Amino acid sequence: MATAETMTLPISVPRPDSQSATAQLLRRAWVLHKRSNDRDALHWIATHSETPESILYSLCDDDILRAAIAHRKNLSREMVEFLADGYGVDEAILSLGKSLYTSPEETTADFHEFLNNHIRHDWLLQSLVREVPSTGQKRKALIEGIDQRADRNVLLETMDEYELARKIKSSCNDDELVAAARSNSPRVLLALAANPHTSKDILQQLAEISERALARDIRNTAKHNLGARQQ
Repeated sequence: MATAETMTLPISVPRPDSQSATAQLLRRAWVLHKRSNDRDALHWIATHSETPESILYSLCDDDILRAAIAHRKNLSREMVEFLADGYGVDEAILSLGKSLYTSPEETTADFHEFLNNHIRHDWLLQSLVREVPSTGQKRKALIEGIDQRADRNVLLETMDEYELARKIKSSCNDDELVAAARSNSPRVLLALAANPHTSKDILQQLAEISERALARDIRNTAKHNLGARQQ
């Protein structure tokens, strides 16, 4: 991936090509409103679902328009990398980081390189520890990166909590489920409440839980689980 120092706009002037009629009209609108610097119109173009990415590239020098583009869905990989590497856009860094970590089509080497480049990005690390890696090697690389941070203990505890919650949600082991019922983690208790193998006694306790994070979700999930068994 290119770095911020070497990143340049790959397309400075939109090229005509075989696009939809809407895209062609958007190109004409872009030319018109770029000249007049109509901010509202340019923002509309930046957020329109059919605006060609060649136009989006040309709008990225503007902070407000770039932020609007970053929130679009279905951006190409090249566009996301451009926003992440060229401008350090948080949403692009997060989207790309999650893809590299969770997709089996992405290599560990690419994830490791990306992580090293963004290891100080708090939002990225706080998000990745909640995700399921596509390989054990990627998980190991993430832990190695976390070890470089001052908040390593908090991040590792969060990772452990989410991994345990995923395990408990599908566990058939009575001992594991009983042990999970003693957990102080709201997320583990929520997973326990959703597990179809959780005993009726534990579900009834969870259906009465209060005064903790996710209490309403835990109660409703446990009650739904109990109700499903009565059908």
